[in-house]
Amino acid sequence: MALFIASLQPQPLVEHQLLLTQKDISKAQSIFQQHDPRSLEQDTEKSLKLDKTAVDLAGRYLLHSIQPAALTSGFESELFNHGMKLKLSVGASMLPMDYFLNLQLKLSKTPERLQVNDLQLGQITIPDEITAMLADISLYLLSATEEWKLLQHSLVDYRFSEKSIELDYRWLSETEQLARNRIRHYLDNPSLQFYAEQLAALDQSTQQLLPDVMRRLFKLASSRSSSHEPTGENRAILLLLANWALGKRNFEGTRLPAFDLKINRRIDLAQHLLVSAAIASHSNRLLSSLIGTGKEIIDADGGSGFSVDDLTANRVGTQLGQMAVKNSNTASAIQKRLANIHSVKQIFPLIESRHAPLNQQQFIDFYGSVDDPRYEKLLKEIDLAINNTPLFKGL
Repeated sequence: MALFIASLQPQPLVEHQLLLTQKDISKAQSIFQQHDPRSLEQDTEKSLKLDKTAVDLAGRYLLHSIQPAALTSGFESELFNHGMKLKLSVGASMLPMDYFLNLQLKLSKTPERLQVNDLQLGQITIPDEITAMLADISLYLLSATEEWKLLQHSLVDYRFSEKSIELDYRWLSETEQLARNRIRHYLDNPSLQFYAEQLAALDQSTQQLLPDVMRRLFKLASSRSSSHEPTGENRAILLLLANWALGKRNFEGTRLPAFDLKINRRIDLAQHLLVSAAIASHSNRLLSSLIGTGKEIIDADGGSGFSVDDLTANRVGTQLGQMAVKNSNTASAIQKRLANIHSVKQIFPLIESRHAPLNQQQFIDFYGSVDDPRYEKLLKEIDLAINNTPLFKGL
């Protein structure tokens, strides 16, 4: 603990970055298309090449995946022949003042193993002998996990250069099965089944109104949270509603009606909101934002068109998912507010759009790109309006 406190610094080594550029999104889409597991057969061997942009995107995603929702973080890599340097910063927001845990290390490929050295915490340099011991302990703990065992069997070789990391991997059907088991684990939830039964028992008119559904379910959640963890109850409801929005109707013998919830007379807005909320509550804000922003860029590029309403729905959902599981107190506050919701306007702000849905060229004319100040200004306007809704104001 003394080492942790001594390593804190008032400024981050790497700035927190949540926004994704068009280059980030295009890179992620290209990688997925080239390595779509649905097109791979057992024992197929392929090579995955990641440049600095892709490595940084992956690092940011992984860092956000394992950190508590209340923290912020930044990640940056530097590639060189036979290795890479990593820099990361995590905002210690539980402290009364803003402090950051800054970490630097070097990974080098040797004939025997991937070696970790030059570890630095804040201004404290950790001797390589201690770093090696910490790496061995971490490796021992990881070796017992299914994911690590699969990685060992799947990874054939890896190479570092100044421009990229190249990974040779073997696709195993066990990888897909593990992913399916993880999804099944989320759905095999007594609380989720309870809320599915309660949702099915609502009268037909109530099942068609988003405020009524949210009010009934979260009122139950608020009551149950006297004997259950409120964050778990919120996750269960959001996961149920997202699966329903995506077309799943059968839950262990309980059958729901066809999804017909709407926001501003649009089913797809309700779908965007609920799916983003479930993703943010079960994984992290970065993934939810990535999917939401990426979807809007795809729409601009030949889809239904870039829509401010769609973007707002994604960001409301992301905010809801994050706040619903932030901690027990905030989760309970969200339950109480949703238990008294009577109008969509209480959770979904009215953003005056300056245009109809935009195609790609129109999007570029209006906003440039997703890292352009004009687009960032739009996001700030949307987030300000969201934070001023009755659901989130003051939280």
